[in-house]
Amino acid sequence: MEISPEMVEVNAKIAANFEAWSGAVRECLQAAGNRIPSRVDLKMLSRFVLTVMEGAVMQARAYRSIEPFDQAVAQLRD
Repeated sequence: MEISPEMVEVNAKIAANFEAWSGAVRECLQAAGNRIPSRVDLKMLSRFVLTVMEGAVMQARAYRSIEPFDQAVAQLRD
């Protein structure tokens, strides 16, 4: 996200990409059926899942280790 705010078209494409990823995660959550309480907002949860995973990728790159990613996903599953 180190792209200038003035690059409107690029930012729009990035936002569309995140929206598509969030939608794919939301489909996985919907497929989980009643394992997720009905009161949970799946759109919000899908964005949270994406945020955790993206942050985990950044940490894995910084540490040059898959461990931060695996830890983040394990915590998310819990």
